[in-house]
Amino acid sequence: MFGSLLLLIYPSNNGFLNPFIRKVGMSQVNPERSYNESFVLFFEGEIVGEADVIYRLAHAYTLNKEAAFQVVQQTLQGLIKDLPELVVSDSIGVRKRMFRDCLQQLQGVTGSDTDSSNIATFMKQFSAEERAALVMVELSGITVDECASLLEKEVSWVRKSMAKVRQQLVRFAG
Repeated sequence: MFGSLLLLIYPSNNGFLNPFIRKVGMSQVNPERSYNESFVLFFEGEIVGEADVIYRLAHAYTLNKEAAFQVVQQTLQGLIKDLPELVVSDSIGVRKRMFRDCLQQLQGVTGSDTDSSNIATFMKQFSAEERAALVMVELSGITVDECASLLEKEVSWVRKSMAKVRQQLVRFAG
């Protein structure tokens, strides 16, 4: 139930990332290196396939579409450089790495939220980390333990935050 409600709160970027994905060739990030077809297929399938979840995480954290898009760009560009390591990782390992890199990018984001929708106004009552935890656990399948590790929080903090947000979501949706 919460996952589908969150999809309404943090909808897909509706192609917002497509220009970036088409524009950024892997050779532009590292011109001295050529990537074989398996790396390109991996990037397009595994990495770009998760870009939407990264966008939702960044938007939940910033409540700013443009800032979220920039964070996704920076995250994807950083991941391209480490493709040889990522290709041999399992999909959960890749997802964790993407979240970790995204969260690092978010530490440097400044500016105010610009989303003034009713849902964004509702979500502003929670901290950026609480919103990020919600997206990670409910939309991406990251476990509470993994989320705590990525956010550098105690597992009990994540559980309490999730309970608080879920309770308010039920009231908001009801």
